Amino acid sequence: MRVPTLAPAYVGGVQLIAYASRRLLGERARQDLLRSCSTNVDNLEAGRYGTLATSALLVEEPMELPYALLLLAVLGYAEFAHGAW
Repeated sequence: MRVPTLAPAYVGGVQLIAYASRRLLGERARQDLLRSCSTNVDNLEAGRYGTLATSALLVEEPMELPYALLLLAVLGYAEFAHGAW
């Protein structure tokens, strides 16, 4: 039986980064970080394709528990059904 391992790591990592950025960075620095990692048209036109990777890990606010659990359930099922990669 396959057990999802990447889904919990991803959801936990996103939550951890959101809490850490809120706790450790000042409001201005956090907003600058979010703006630089945003997948807006300006960033993509400037050739900053690294934003595609970083935007998948950075969220403005930590997810509320019901949403985090729902994301975990959906990603966990997808990983179970189709494999990790």
